[in-house]
Amino acid sequence: GRVGLAGLVGRVGTNLGGYVGTHLPGGIVGAHGPLVVVLGAALTALGLTGWILALRRRVGPAELFFPLYAGLILVWPVVWSGDRFALPLVPLLFLYSARTLHDGAARMGKAAPALVGGLALVVVLVPEMKAFTRASQESAACAALVHRQGPWACYGPRVTSFVDAAGWAGAHLPEGSGVLTRKPRLFYVLSGLPSRTFPFSVDAETHVSLADALGVRYELLDVWDGLASRYVVPAVRERPGAYCALHAFPEGVQLLGFLSAASRDAGPAPEADGSVRIAPCPDAYVAEPRAETYSSSSEVIPLLRGLDPDS
Repeated sequence: GRVGLAGLVGRVGTNLGGYVGTHLPGGIVGAHGPLVVVLGAALTALGLTGWILALRRRVGPAELFFPLYAGLILVWPVVWSGDRFALPLVPLLFLYSARTLHDGAARMGKAAPALVGGLALVVVLVPEMKAFTRASQESAACAALVHRQGPWACYGPRVTSFVDAAGWAGAHLPEGSGVLTRKPRLFYVLSGLPSRTFPFSVDAETHVSLADALGVRYELLDVWDGLASRYVVPAVRERPGAYCALHAFPEGVQLLGFLSAASRDAGPAPEADGSVRIAPCPDAYVAEPRAETYSSSSEVIPLLRGLDPDS
């Protein structure tokens, strides 16, 4: 995509507020709220101060990495921001903050640095222990659920529907078929079929042109997150005559087909509620099942089935 100067400034401001008030402190203590925002602001202020103090002593790799990486995640699109991208900064922020607190407390006496350091440790550890206890309980419950229902049980129905769609496609689509999906690498592992990320565009022609260029006949409308609803659904509504309906899965997941160029038309107009009618795909879009359909409860990865002597 493209972004102008004003948009870039706004993006940096939004990301800065998100990382300081939510992603960074939330990733550390596992909680959210006004006190967490205060923690994030304090940690950021102490860390920046410590970084400046470190620059006065020497300029090492850490002092160069800190602003470069922070600048990188601030200019990234807001939709991708999160605590996972703030993680590389956490050790440096702790280091620089500890240096700031130590240097400041040292002026108040020999015992002050230890007292201030202990207080800072308590401020971080108390809320973290609550989050740790909750995460441990969830982990134990998840392990039991996975034991009963398979490796995808804890991911929720949106993800398991994607997994089931990939498994069905691997067993029922003609060999060598390609599919536009949200998660192409995972789709390939679960189906054995080549995949490519669908275009992040609401323009139907962009989707159709990419499919034609790659020789792809299928596109998966999933609910893994909101991207398929954001980009695939508008494309289908714009030109339903370019698509056909192949197979439906739980949670509203749909495996669609691209009709041949000669069979495409504008399609019927959307209904009053915004829905559109899509014709069923021709019989040639489905082949005789080549293998047992993989499901989210299976413990065998389809792509690696041939390597398992017991499969």
